[in-house]
Amino acid sequence: MKIPLLGDALRKAETARFARAMATLVANSVPLVQCVNISRAILGNRRIANSLDSVTQGIKRGEGISEPLRRTGQFPALAAHLLSVGEETGKLDAMFTRMADIYETETRDSIKRFTATTIRASRPSPTTTACACCTPAIWRPRCITSTGR
Repeated sequence: MKIPLLGDALRKAETARFARAMATLVANSVPLVQCVNISRAILGNRRIANSLDSVTQGIKRGEGISEPLRRTGQFPALAAHLLSVGEETGKLDAMFTRMADIYETETRDSIKRFTATTIRASRPSPTTTACACCTPAIWRPRCITSTGR
């Protein structure tokens, strides 16, 4: 997750995956603690998945889901904000769906930026190309004979 550009895309992808699973489960009246445990199992990032243990504990203590999720530090701030709105309005499933939509779009955008940056960085500059083409014609190494001349 500490990889510039790519780490951000991976975090957003995991957030979107978590939110999409939660939206489906909450919409189908699965209890919230079970929703988190099931969603935890589908995450590929162990650090994020393990942080959901404290979210489960917070839900069991009656704190809801938004505040424990914010405290983990593993999810974007907007995710916790959307969930607090969902808790206040009683439309948690709709907010999980919105969260998934937002982070799926942001994941695609982050990957496009990463790809564009990588491609730009791997292209040789005009100066590099000119030097590579002209150097062999200008610089010709001398052959050293066995006599040392």
